[in-house]
Parts: sequence; structure tokens; C-alpha cells
Amino acid sequence: MGPKRNVNARGRGRTGFRALRAMARATKSEPRTQAFRKVMVPYARPVAWKSWWQLANTFLPLAACWYLAWLALPVSYALTLALGVLCSGFLVRITIFQHDCGHYAFFRGARANEVLGHVCTLFNLTPFCFWTRQHADHHRTINNLDRGDRGLYAECLTVREFLALPRWKRMVYRITRDPLVFFPLIAPLTLAIGTRIPLMVKKEWKAERRNIYIANVGLAAFYGALGLTFGWLDVLLVQLPILFIGSAVGLWLDFLGHKFHASEWVRTPQWTLSRVAMNGCGHFRLPKVLQWFSGSIGIHHIHHLNPRIPNYNLRRCHDENPIFHGARSFRLWDGIRAAWLVLWDEERGRLITFAEVPKARSRGMAAAAA
Repeated sequence: MGPKRNVNARGRGRTGFRALRAMARATKSEPRTQAFRKVMVPYARPVAWKSWWQLANTFLPLAACWYLAWLALPVSYALTLALGVLCSGFLVRITIFQHDCGHYAFFRGARANEVLGHVCTLFNLTPFCFWTRQHADHHRTINNLDRGDRGLYAECLTVREFLALPRWKRMVYRITRDPLVFFPLIAPLTLAIGTRIPLMVKKEWKAERRNIYIANVGLAAFYGALGLTFGWLDVLLVQLPILFIGSAVGLWLDFLGHKFHASEWVRTPQWTLSRVAMNGCGHFRLPKVLQWFSGSIGIHHIHHLNPRIPNYNLRRCHDENPIFHGARSFRLWDGIRAAWLVLWDEERGRLITFAEVPKARSRGMAAAAA
């Protein structure tokens, strides 16, 4: 069995961590889920040298690429942008590390996970404690049409819910869910500005509010030091493209974890973790280089069945166990096209684009008349 995970009292006290433990207990009565988890036990153990090697092969090249991008400014801004694209790949990878830390999966000790999670905030701007709790809510409500916000902030509205919205809300929902608006604009602005405002956080989330204040101070000090060292304008010219591209790609990967052409969304009576993980959380078959930069997060069905598996074990867990090979999968071009899938059509049992709404409404009216 190996040594026990050192998740100490401090880790257990985190609200997001407790929420995930509660979900694990709630799904104990699901035989298929438990069968999956039994197979996953050996993979849910962080290996210290692998974790440290990932930090070395990500943070060091990021620092080198960032410095080269800065040096390239007087030579060619196109070269700076090209290096910025590479930096944004490392930024996505760092976000995956923070994601693992939020699940207490990157290191064995809770304190080590929390320290690294806060360090990652300096790079991707995301307050660690706030994100961890928000992400725990995501795990409890994945692909469930009855849970979570059912208005403008819903992860996925049904066609019926969308048509029931007031006209102005439908317009706002349509504009903000357009991938040409959401990924390049809303995603980076949300991370850069939305996560800086504690007043936008629920009042009862006191620890998460404090975390945002502390994160803001840390970010001001970190980028202040960069500005004083390399020049304020130069830092903006180098860092802004990295943040915009990295956040857009990161949110796209998060989107594709649950919204692709074969994805299934269900109501609460039909919801089981094994069902939504295998049918609703995709296996994004990326080329190996892109899989490395994305920390294998495209193997999303494995992650949702057991969030305690570190990113470097996801591929091995999937490949070595045929029981997981039945998950619904898609490739890069499918993922690009899936960005336009925004609503769940209950009549046809699939995700659709806004362009398909008129036909979906006609089918719904016909079914109601019948």
C-alpha cells in the first residue's frame, strides 16, 4: 500500500478540500464509481522527484524564455511575441500544477501543496484559496443540469432555459459565450481584474476573501519588482501577451473538459459520478507536445473520477487500465469546433450552437403540441 499521504490538519481544514472529501463519501454508494477508484489507488500517490522535476522543467525554461523575450524587444517585437507564445505554454502548465495543489495531489504534504499553490498565483494571477473552493463546487456539479447557477453565470443552460430568459439576458449570454469574445477577452480580464475584487466573493467565504487581499499585495510586490528591474513598459509588452494567451488557452481546456460534441449532461436523478466522468468529461487526444504543456488535463475523465491523481500519472492510469478506454474522446480539430457548443438540447440529448437554436425551438414547440 505504501506510506500514508501526509495531509495534515491544516489541509483538512480547507473548505475546498473538505468539499471534495464529502463528495467522495457521497459517491461511495455508486458501485461502478468505487470499482474505478479501486483501480486508481496506486496512481493517486505523488512521487516527490517527479513533482520537483516538473517544477524544474517548467519554471526554469519560463524564466529563460521570458528573459529572451525581454532582450528581443529592441530587436523585433514579433520575436518577443513568438517567445511569449512559448511562455504562455509554460504558464498553462503552471496552472495545472496549481490545480493539482488545490486537490492536494502534487505533493504528499498539505503545506507543500499550499505553498506552491500560492507561488503559482504570482504567475497566473489566480488566488489559490479562492480558486480551490470555487473549483470544489465545480466538481460537485459537473454536467448536472439541476445544480449550480441557472442564469447568466450557468456553466451550461438548456435551450428551454435560454429561451425563458429576458431578451437582454439572452443577448448578454450570447455575446459573452461567443468563443471569439469569451476566450481572448473575457477569460483574461476575469483573471486579471475579476479575481482582484474581494467584494465579488460570497460573504461567508471569509478565508477566501482574505486570500484575495494577500494575493493582491503579493502580485503588486512581484510585478513591482519586475517593473523596477526591467522597466514598466517593457514588462507590460512582454507579460500582457503571455497572460492573454495563457488564460485563453487555459479556459479553453477547462471548457473542453465538459463541452464537446459527444458530451452528456443529465438531470440529478440520472447523475452518478461514473456516468458523467465517462460520458461527460472528455478524453482530449492531444499531440504529445501539447499534452505535455497542458499537464495531461485532457484526460479529464480520470481526473474527475479521482482528483487526487497528480497530472503526471493521468496518462499512465488511463493507458494501463482498459476499464477507462470507453470514455468519450475527441481530437484537436474537434476541440476547436466544440468552442461554439453552448446550450444543451434536451430533445436531442446533445450540445448545440446558437445557430441551431431556432430549429431546437421548433422541435420543442412541436413536442409540446403533440
